[in-house]
Amino acid sequence: MLPKSIKVWMRTFTVEEVEQGGFKTKTRPEQVLLGEVDWDRKVVRLLQSQSDEDKEETLYHELFHIANDLGGSSLKESQIDSMSKLCYYILKSNGMLKELS
Repeated sequence: MLPKSIKVWMRTFTVEEVEQGGFKTKTRPEQVLLGEVDWDRKVVRLLQSQSDEDKEETLYHELFHIANDLGGSSLKESQIDSMSKLCYYILKSNGMLKELS
């Protein structure tokens, strides 16, 4: 259901599903990560054990991180989280998300 890659502005990021130990970032060891962006390899990693819908929501969250960084914004984690969820559910509720095969 997830794309294998996704283009954001002039960059293409590969989308990977990983088990909990597969995350590179260890900045918040007390938290279970659901996703992360690896800027060096241009990879978005998503926790494999999530439901398909949760993976999609996590992908949107990580895309907001990419947009935040590339756009030069300085949104806080809580702002990225709330805006990505809101946008995801607006698009999903209104049938605006393309079914991926």
